[in-house]
Amino acid sequence: MVLGTNSGATVEPQAVVWIGLVEVRPERGNDLLGDALGAYVNVLSKVRGESEYKRFVTDALSANRFRIVAISDAEPLALRREKHAVDKELKALASEVQSVGDVRCGEFFTYASLAHSEQQRRQLHASKHSQQTGSARRRRSSRTSGKKRGIY
Repeated sequence: MVLGTNSGATVEPQAVVWIGLVEVRPERGNDLLGDALGAYVNVLSKVRGESEYKRFVTDALSANRFRIVAISDAEPLALRREKHAVDKELKALASEVQSVGDVRCGEFFTYASLAHSEQQRRQLHASKHSQQTGSARRRRSSRTSGKKRGIY
């Protein structure tokens, strides 16, 4: 006799705050980035894993008329904090995400051309999402609501 089995049921992982670097480009009718071609932004969401993170982030940004170019360095915020310093703004957003569960964005670091895009990506990757990004223009997003989840 075998005792203690779960009859094949799986245990769902607990949702935790994840962070990733997302490159976006505005769709027609989206003027949140002004005349910029695109931007990089740290995005946080409370999820159960990478695929759920990507789905929630994509849904929220798409609902706000952004096209996702790439999502990189997606990982639980706790792991990021073990390896790198995380600034106050992202810590505050993480607390909000932890309690509310919506998708939240940090500052948008805009670029004006594809050449600037690649340079910006390298700078952000090298500094591990530091607020010091050289000549990047910063834009704060306004509070809007996403389709399934809010976005800030």
